[in-house]
Amino acid sequence: MAQSVVTGGGVAGEYGAGWTHTFSGTGGSLEGVQISETVRTVQPHPFNYDIDIQPGPPNVWRLNAAGTMHLPDSYITAPSAVDARMFLPSPPRGGLPRTGTDYQWYHWWCPLCQDWRVFTGPDTIDVVLSQDGNNLLVATAAYGQRVTDNYQGPAVLWDVRLTPQQIIANERDQAQATVSILPQGRAVTWSIAGETLGANINSLTGLVTAGNQVGEITIRALETAWLSSAQGALGLLRDPDREPPGGGE
Repeated sequence: MAQSVVTGGGVAGEYGAGWTHTFSGTGGSLEGVQISETVRTVQPHPFNYDIDIQPGPPNVWRLNAAGTMHLPDSYITAPSAVDARMFLPSPPRGGLPRTGTDYQWYHWWCPLCQDWRVFTGPDTIDVVLSQDGNNLLVATAAYGQRVTDNYQGPAVLWDVRLTPQQIIANERDQAQATVSILPQGRAVTWSIAGETLGANINSLTGLVTAGNQVGEITIRALETAWLSSAQGALGLLRDPDREPPGGGE
């Protein structure tokens, strides 16, 4: 292979891009030569998907006289295939970065033998999930080129808290629910799981207002765009007859 350039051709809303390759021949023009590919996932794969592409339609490209593909080869990954919740929070999970690898071979169509003949490979296509501060990134790396996208999959939610953790069951006192979330900035929908004890929570802000029954409530944080959730934060609604005015600790 003489040259590889990221030239576009990725699918909107997915990770990756298009790679356009220029191949060298043994002599003469490469105009009209057809090439195809084999792609196989290296197992075990951290993202638990398995690709097995065999040479032939629809993955066929034509070369021009210089040996350049007429269209890019798209190395793409669906957002649903990469789930950061498999690795975070760390601990207890294993943490980042994580790399999934595919092997790729290119073949050319031999008109005389009516067969696909391999002429490159195996080369690697890597998909790398990593953390950058409060953000998650998914990089696609192949043939010396690297394309990095913001992570689009389900957020990681953990450490739901209620501040103050205890308030009086007087239908007035309030507490604020919070949750750690990665990537930061994802929208969260708040609710009370199970018995509410007359309490309510603002689904947008996480602000809890006490009810009139004593006991514990469980707060649930649900990422609005994905079914990604965390729950916990047991809040104790206390008896107003046994507490001083003002209530919370």
